[in-house]
Amino acid sequence: MKSDTLIIPFSLEQRMIHYLMLKSSSMEDIGLFYGKMGIAIFFFCYGQYKNNSVYIDMGGDLLDDIWEKLDSGISVSFDSGLSGIGWGIEYLIQHRLVEGEANDICEAIDRKVVSIHPGRLEDLSLDTGLEGIRHYVSIRTSGAILRKETCPFSQEYLNDWNQSSLSCTDLGKLSYLPCLRDFIWKKEILEKELSDAPLGIKTGIAGVLYNNLPFTFL
Repeated sequence: MKSDTLIIPFSLEQRMIHYLMLKSSSMEDIGLFYGKMGIAIFFFCYGQYKNNSVYIDMGGDLLDDIWEKLDSGISVSFDSGLSGIGWGIEYLIQHRLVEGEANDICEAIDRKVVSIHPGRLEDLSLDTGLEGIRHYVSIRTSGAILRKETCPFSQEYLNDWNQSSLSCTDLGKLSYLPCLRDFIWKKEILEKELSDAPLGIKTGIAGVLYNNLPFTFL
């Protein structure tokens, strides 16, 4: 007997979403570029775009996992460490994707970052060096100003940045607008490549999906 059920095949986007939901919870990396922080941001954005709480809940579950694994032994790097995770928290709060007191949530990260003098760090890279920490200090400072909160960094520390090899003229101003797309590689993932593709926001499935969101969305 012929079935009257209409079978609608999943689109590539739907397959990518399902694959990301299936695999991301078991990831070891909790960082911004290649781990759970970047993927959590994607799910919060995608959930708001689709007006679907399932994806927002997935983002929340990943944040819970990140918080459970966060400890003082994690590096301060932007790609996989504390400054990138803190940047992601500020991003979510500034875009009103989550609620929370950033100064309380990021207090331990702020203390770790302040212990690193910008003039003494030889690594100037985004992923593991001074440029990444600069992004964290910038987003935290601008976030505090936007919310009319106490700045998490002393003026002396901000002056140290202005005297470093990476001058931060935007620190303390409202001109720093957090944009995740600045860090995402522009690439495509074919369906046959899905099972071997990385998951993260910078080079993987989450980044491809994020770049497919309307540019005016976030």
